Amino acid sequence: MKSLKLAIYHGYELTGSGGNEYTRYLSRTLASLGHEVIVICAEPEPETFDFVRRVICHDADGTPTERFRRTGGSGRGVTVHQLPRASVFPVFITDQPRVGPVKPFSQLTDAELADYHQTMVSCVTRVLRDERPDILHANHLVYQPVVAAEACAAAGVPFYIVPHGSAIEYTITEDERYLRAAREGLLACSGVAWISREVRERVHGLYPDLIAEIEAKSEAIGIGTDTSLFAPLPRTERRASLDRLESLHVPGGKTPALRAELRDRLDAGEIEATRDYWTAYDHKLPDDDLPEILRRIPVDRDLLFFVGSMTWGKGIQSLIGALPGIVARRPDTHLVLVGSGTYREVLEGLIHSLVTQNEALFDALVAKGRDLESSPATGPLDDLAAHVSVPAQRAELFENGPALRGRVHILGRLDHAKLRCIFPCCRIGVFPSLVKEASPLVFAEAMANGVLPTGSYHSGLRDGLDDLRPHLPDEIWQHMKLEVDPARRIAAMADSLTALLEALEKQDLGPALRDVAERRFDWKSVAAELAEFATSMVV
Repeated sequence: MKSLKLAIYHGYELTGSGGNEYTRYLSRTLASLGHEVIVICAEPEPETFDFVRRVICHDADGTPTERFRRTGGSGRGVTVHQLPRASVFPVFITDQPRVGPVKPFSQLTDAELADYHQTMVSCVTRVLRDERPDILHANHLVYQPVVAAEACAAAGVPFYIVPHGSAIEYTITEDERYLRAAREGLLACSGVAWISREVRERVHGLYPDLIAEIEAKSEAIGIGTDTSLFAPLPRTERRASLDRLESLHVPGGKTPALRAELRDRLDAGEIEATRDYWTAYDHKLPDDDLPEILRRIPVDRDLLFFVGSMTWGKGIQSLIGALPGIVARRPDTHLVLVGSGTYREVLEGLIHSLVTQNEALFDALVAKGRDLESSPATGPLDDLAAHVSVPAQRAELFENGPALRGRVHILGRLDHAKLRCIFPCCRIGVFPSLVKEASPLVFAEAMANGVLPTGSYHSGLRDGLDDLRPHLPDEIWQHMKLEVDPARRIAAMADSLTALLEALEKQDLGPALRDVAERRFDWKSVAAELAEFATSMVV
């Protein structure tokens, strides 16, 4: 296959998870395979990534300025074009603190959207004319494909679309403007690359009259993980691995004093206090006392693990609700939570209410839970509300709640260099999302670590679980499917995770999971397939 000059239009940062992570690893891997890669994004510090060779900053008036160049090294590397800021920086969900005026797409005025559109079109058109790539890769359904349709037509460059889940879930289904705009992008593009069956089905559901036209130019590509970043760890090496993580620690994240202050305010009835911590500390860093937290994690016990954004939609509250029942049957069970987001304080409050058997606090948090994070979601925590509506389940939850003391370890945000030290120390990865997931990268990462992934049996998680069925014992696979129905979700999750912990005591699935990750989900195979698809559209 010939070498491509490929531009990737992402529009957001390269740090973090989801589409940011997808873009980061795809661009790096394509460059390592010999392709020339240009990334158009809003990453504020692209030079911190070792695969970035050149950074060009675009001013609001469209003037480009090279501000960084790295010499030496092997491979072609990646050129990053930094997008200018319009009057507002629109995002799908405001779950992460960002600098400057940030608003969800659904809350933009028509004037703000028009300004953003024109600013992006001008910049992307300039980049395409200057760089002359063979083709443009546009992430999501909006807003990149909308800009790409206009910019690529002006520059004479073909483009294809890679839809992800966030734009559909939080923007297109929320605002008719974006439903219409995404349609135009689908019609104008030369191809559509699917990362999962679930995303494909959702796009078909949005535009049933376009199914035949879309499918005529579509191909299933999937997602990848960099298996070289991770490796399974025998139990004898796990404490040393946490010691390495401790040695990498940079202080500056959430402090013990802030955690204690929140508990005191919640005990005093200040439910809205959770909002005061959205900007009270640096959410991009691990907790300030990470070394002390790590020393309290027993690596020879049953460790459950979650990594991802701390939002209501990730379903972490269900896992917390299930944990007392699991600990009652498996007293050595601990839970490690890695990630950041404005929902963290609600989760801390739920844990505190169970440990202290404060039913009034618990009920108040459940009743207002979705209102207490920075997102369009509102209303109660339906999963927990349904669970405690059954008297016997409510009694069991609070009877066993104190057992959570010292068994839930929230670390804050960790990059891959740090994540690789803790992830393989765990037995089970739990991804209990309530909202639809396109195809979470963390699912493949769990397998690369030799960790058994479990997830809600819907959307992209369902697809991932179905793909694993031929590779695992059926009695294991059945329990990996986490219940979706709110009425049974928490009790069923406790049963499934308990059964898996008992099964994993008798058999080691780590090597089999690692093998599947290497053969099916490594970024090199995914990037090569995507490059072949892109080449087919180049005239």
